[in-house]
Amino acid sequence: MGFPYCYPIKLVAPNRENQELQVGKSEEGLVEVKLQKETNGVIEVWYAGTTVQLISNIISCFVLLGIIICFTLKMKNEKKKINT
Repeated sequence: MGFPYCYPIKLVAPNRENQELQVGKSEEGLVEVKLQKETNGVIEVWYAGTTVQLISNIISCFVLLGIIICFTLKMKNEKKKINT
């Protein structure tokens, strides 16, 4: 049974090209990487995130920018009121 999510996982072995590894789901529901016997090297796992997470981060940045602009404008207006 294949794993429903896309986790690009590769083995970076010394003096060899990077090789894609088979990914599955363990009985505990965790991501499981299947290795051949006597495999050595470094396993690199990279998770790009989901589209929803990306959109959420973009919205959060715009909201934060809006709050900063509103706060700055409010401070300028208060300074003008004090000076007049």
